Amino acid sequence: MDIQTVERQLKKIPSVKEVNIIPPPSNYEAFIYRWTNLNTNRKYLGSHKGEIGDSYLDSSTSKQFKKDRASSKGNFKFEIIQYGDYEEIKTQETSILKQVNAAKSKDYYNKHNGGGGKQQYRTLEIMELVDGIKSGEFEVTIEPIDDIYPLGKLQVREEQLNTTLVREIKERINDKAGNTDLCEPILIYESRVKGKDVIGNGNHTITAAHYSKDAVDIPVMRIPLETHEGYSNIELRMVSNLMNKKDEVVREAASTKDAEKQLLAVYVNSNLPANDSSNIELLEEMGFTHNQIKKTIIPNATEAIEEKRLEMSNQIFVKYDSHSSFHDRLQGTVEELKDSETFSCAYSSEFVKLAEIQKKFRLAKQLKKNLKHMRIVIHHPKPSSVDKWKTDKLLHQDEIDYWILSHEDVESFEWVVMPHLVENSLVN
Repeated sequence: MDIQTVERQLKKIPSVKEVNIIPPPSNYEAFIYRWTNLNTNRKYLGSHKGEIGDSYLDSSTSKQFKKDRASSKGNFKFEIIQYGDYEEIKTQETSILKQVNAAKSKDYYNKHNGGGGKQQYRTLEIMELVDGIKSGEFEVTIEPIDDIYPLGKLQVREEQLNTTLVREIKERINDKAGNTDLCEPILIYESRVKGKDVIGNGNHTITAAHYSKDAVDIPVMRIPLETHEGYSNIELRMVSNLMNKKDEVVREAASTKDAEKQLLAVYVNSNLPANDSSNIELLEEMGFTHNQIKKTIIPNATEAIEEKRLEMSNQIFVKYDSHSSFHDRLQGTVEELKDSETFSCAYSSEFVKLAEIQKKFRLAKQLKKNLKHMRIVIHHPKPSSVDKWKTDKLLHQDEIDYWILSHEDVESFEWVVMPHLVENSLVN
């Protein structure tokens, strides 16, 4: 059901004056919603496993909430603020409610702080399904491309489609006059989402076949509901990644970005740190090298996990790069610090170059002869940079004392560190 129809239905409730529903993704299991009494600003926050417009309103047991919303004098706003996998949504709901202690708060109708949603990350079960798929346990059939292409997708990739790979597969299919016998079967989980089939793996292949001028049918491997219903979406995505090991050439190999996102999702659902042995074992199964795991995937996933941990604690890590909405704030701070006697510029705490700073100061002093104070604005590019800066700052001090403050043109030097955390408005 489209958002406009849902909004119209909700506004038929006399007390509902505002409706704000963010657009849903094509594939989701659940969502977080919020009712706000605009007269008192009291809220009810909950989650629902289902889709928007399925007649669900809430699961509240608060008689006061029901009474206030049913009143002809009521003034309520309804919002849907997040979509996702069921376990992730339940975890986020609990995090938000615990952060504000909703069960004890006069600002909330909620009587409890949620019930979590975490489940264990089951390596043995994942490998069992992968082995079953690879060993031919499930029959491969030939089905019309037009029936398969419109199905929803379970697979989530950092880059949704590699157009170069799609073009290459399409050309190979065209070279064989539309024959798709050599294509890896499209993996389909039957009745996975709301009774509908979902594509678990093979997005590039089915897209290429769809746009091929000659292809009509495609090999398909169907996984019955009774086989996959006990698996979470996050586990089935790991199955897909394991099917796309690095040494495969017919499909797109899982990238390090895919692996990092997988470890983040694992943390959300099971609290496993990125460097947990079960994660490393699965990364090795996916074909990643030791260096890729230790030097790229684990460090990057650890940073992403820390950002997620902060977010779930009602905080967001602030990035000030040129693509960030906070970049203007960084530049504004630099400009505010500048005056006829003060030089200022900005640096990432990971890439401070004192020799370069001195050069910039000398060039600026040629235009402003009275410059004598240096204010260097520091921002942290990632969570681990915060603690690292405490050490790096001390290491820089000897150079500052010897090369900068000893110079007759400089009277003072100061680091100005930008805030690295802001409140997460999601819970407001």
